[in-house]
Amino acid sequence: EMFLIFHLQRPNVLPLDDAGLVNGISRAYYSGEPVSRSDVRELARAWSPYATVATWYIWRSLEAAPVMH
Repeated sequence: EMFLIFHLQRPNVLPLDDAGLVNGISRAYYSGEPVSRSDVRELARAWSPYATVATWYIWRSLEAAPVMH
């Protein structure tokens, strides 16, 4: 899936086994509760045909916010 996303640049890849994606969805949509693969698949149905782009945003949401001095 990472090969499809980063090398072949496919726009509609949903890496269901990616820990970052599952963790991000858990935080953003389920208040931190554990999420199953079927929960992720159901939620991501609305992201089609751009599941890759949505995955990028979920990954970015897990990054620490930049500190402004």
